[in-house]
Amino acid sequence: MPQDMPREDYSSPALYTFGVIGTIIKYIVVGGVLIGTVSLIGVEGAHQYVERVMLAVPAHLDFMDTYPPGTTGAPATRHRDYLTPEDSDFYAWAEENDSWTGGSHGGTSSLLGFSARHALRSAWICQTWGQGITGASIARDGTSDLAGGRTQVMKGMIGSAERTRTDRAAAALNAGVNMVDPGYEMAEIYITKAIADAKKRGIVFPEELSVNRETYPSTTRLQTSEEPSAAESLAPSRIAIDILLRHAEIHERIATPAALYKSQQLYERVLRSVLPNHTTTLLTSLQNENSKVPRQAFIDAVRESEVLRLAKKLGDVNARIGDDTAAHGWWTWGLRRAGLEHASSSLATMVNHSSDNPGIARVLENAAKPGWFDGWFGKRPRAEEVEAQGVVNSAPRIRDLAPSESMDRTLKANMTLITNASAATSEATLPSTFATFPPPLQRSVISLLECYSTHLAITGDLSGAHLYQTIGLDIASAAMATTSRSRQSSAPAALHSLWLQQRTALLTLHKAEVEYASRAKGHEVTETLSLLGEANGRAEGVIKELTSGPSFATAAAGVDSATRIAPSLDPHRGIVLKTLPLASTFNGPHATERAPAQQLLKDAQRTAAEGWNITGLLYESLARSQSKTQTVTVSQSQELDELAMDSYERAMGWNKIAHGGQVTGHHDITDGEDVVGPANSLMTKAREYWTNYTRVKSRLGNGLDKVQGL
Repeated sequence: MPQDMPREDYSSPALYTFGVIGTIIKYIVVGGVLIGTVSLIGVEGAHQYVERVMLAVPAHLDFMDTYPPGTTGAPATRHRDYLTPEDSDFYAWAEENDSWTGGSHGGTSSLLGFSARHALRSAWICQTWGQGITGASIARDGTSDLAGGRTQVMKGMIGSAERTRTDRAAAALNAGVNMVDPGYEMAEIYITKAIADAKKRGIVFPEELSVNRETYPSTTRLQTSEEPSAAESLAPSRIAIDILLRHAEIHERIATPAALYKSQQLYERVLRSVLPNHTTTLLTSLQNENSKVPRQAFIDAVRESEVLRLAKKLGDVNARIGDDTAAHGWWTWGLRRAGLEHASSSLATMVNHSSDNPGIARVLENAAKPGWFDGWFGKRPRAEEVEAQGVVNSAPRIRDLAPSESMDRTLKANMTLITNASAATSEATLPSTFATFPPPLQRSVISLLECYSTHLAITGDLSGAHLYQTIGLDIASAAMATTSRSRQSSAPAALHSLWLQQRTALLTLHKAEVEYASRAKGHEVTETLSLLGEANGRAEGVIKELTSGPSFATAAAGVDSATRIAPSLDPHRGIVLKTLPLASTFNGPHATERAPAQQLLKDAQRTAAEGWNITGLLYESLARSQSKTQTVTVSQSQELDELAMDSYERAMGWNKIAHGGQVTGHHDITDGEDVVGPANSLMTKAREYWTNYTRVKSRLGNGLDKVQGL
């Protein structure tokens, strides 16, 4: 071809096209690698943050990392052979933290391997931070343990009968609205995977429950000289016990009937596997005159406290399932292990005599009949004339008090107000050494008594509830008198003293409700108000010390400063309503006491809220009765209504703070319906307090309009 003739270049466009495609592929590959690397770093970084920061808190005392250590296993030689109240381990706050298998080192155990550890951390993330998907899981297909299989995340709330696949699912649907947080279900899936991976690595888990087992384990285990069998020689690992406890708690949070049943089984498996191999009579000689507890006796006490906590949990779960007989049985079993045989026997006799539990229906039926409790429902109260000293002069007769409908609902929700069982006149003989028991055992016993008494009050056994409340208050008071002498030594000692004060406040509040519900002739309203004032004062005192820091000043000789709590009945003289963080004494980055102190602060705030709410109900009832008395001026009735309204304001304030709201003053307690929130389980109290507040405020406004009209 001639040189000047044009030529077509077909290769260059093709090479250019291939070059562009290659560049795109290179960008895709490099971008994918970068995205994958960043994602992997982010996920692993989140796991390491959870491992080294969020879970880096001791969750066991070091001697509880392996369980059990042996039939007569002596503690490690590096330990001193006794403990005193000056030791931080003496208060065993590490046992109050949730263990995710890391034990005294925190975090997760390296024995589980990569997969199981990541599954456990993922379960913690889903449980604490959520799944990241809105909506709730309700109706589920399949036949798994939760009657669910894999979840369906739905915006709706009500399930459909067509979705029923098992009897358990039918029971759940028939029970009403059955929402489940998808984060909890994902956490349950991850924990199930962790259990499977742990078994592959040889972790020994507690045995499955036998159908031939005793209903309740024997309270004592006899020592034998025989060699342990092969099954007994494979003691369950502490790691396995911790995983099962977290699994049971997740099922308890899911709270469907099938999940609660599974939770009950897991708790029972754990309890039967951790029963100490000794008789409980060893606990009667825990301390000597020098306040030194032998280390082995202290270890036994810590294990007993764990058994009592599990007995309390089993009672709670069975009560939620609806099996009151099993709940009472586990609580009674725990009290007998604690040495309260006399009290548990008297209550068991009372329960047996009252075979037919009245329940709500029986209460409402009897409410329509003239009788002793007519006054409780606002009909014809039968009581003697009393004076409300310290409130107003010339107080009305009790029979003139007409409780509001809100008061009826509040106190019916706390107890059914029917007492078929005979009053327990015989007091339980408390062990003389209860006040000298190590703190973890004190906390377990008092919590068990408080839980049992609350359930007895709810089911209508007011005499039994009063008995256990009295026992709990006696033990707490004796323990506070002992603890106050050493509370200046450390933050763990101060936190234990505050814990006792808060439980005393809660038991006093419950006792006030029970005594008012079962009031007889001669019962004065001032008696109930006095108890409420003591409960309010103690609860707010705990809040003050938890937020401003405890005072470690030594108590005067022979004087228990912890018991000198000023009653709080005037809403304007309580501590300032303000959202404050936990004091730095308990709020260190890896402080063992941080989580228990935070929970204690919320409990104290809720106790104060309920105490002020009931105080407002009594003031409101007094105001209504005053308005019907001709000898009393309108201003005196309005004064009581103002006290009631201020009490409700205080209740709303503490309730808002307890649920994470911000409060900067006495009147900064509500922003209207937005603060009241939806009708869910966390905000029902907020609605109740708001309704009480608006009712009294409206009545005061109407009264002011009438006065101005005159």
